[in-house]
Amino acid sequence: MDDSLPHNHDSERSLIGSIFLRNDIVFDVMEIVAKADFHEPFNGELFDLCKDHIGVGRIATAQTLMPDINQDRVIDSASGMRASEYMAGLAREGVTAGLALELAKGIRNTSLLRRLITTAEQLAADARSAPVSIAAEVIRDKYDTAFRAFFPSLGDLGVKHIAQYGDLVLDDVYEAARGATGNGLGLGLAGCEEKIGPLMPGRLYVLAGAAGAGKSRLV
Repeated sequence: MDDSLPHNHDSERSLIGSIFLRNDIVFDVMEIVAKADFHEPFNGELFDLCKDHIGVGRIATAQTLMPDINQDRVIDSASGMRASEYMAGLAREGVTAGLALELAKGIRNTSLLRRLITTAEQLAADARSAPVSIAAEVIRDKYDTAFRAFFPSLGDLGVKHIAQYGDLVLDDVYEAARGATGNGLGLGLAGCEEKIGPLMPGRLYVLAGAAGAGKSRLV
């Protein structure tokens, strides 16, 4: 990774340290950041190990994760720091749960900035080297898709705006008035409706799932 691009080493260290101190933080944090968002690959590796351990009910600390590190390798050639030494000091840099979420948002935002910069540089390089026979719109469309992928809309995620449900309810009321069987209220999430069908009146729906399955994101 080009060191001229944005990064935040201290935030990454503090976030991992916070998870070491309070493992339950990972369930909220994993809704914000992923391994690929970490500038330092080893921090991303530690984050994934934390998720794996905590997700199956194990405790994630520097000591419990160490056996899963391939070897006590040198992670900083300049200082000669090894993985065990690096991990041992992370818990001291932990912060509160609220601040950990803010750190996660900052790491995610910085990751997006790096991707935007890299993609923009690629766009500029392609534009400079493009033969005159290629329409500028072709290059624009190629990168327009890439840029949009960084910031998916709710529609892209299969979620409908709540204002749309007013029309759906009125349609159901109209059908019911005509003697037709009510169809329930659609979720706007095809995968979920395939499992439980539309929401029907008079029923209690319990949203349950394994830790980190995406319950908060769905809500």
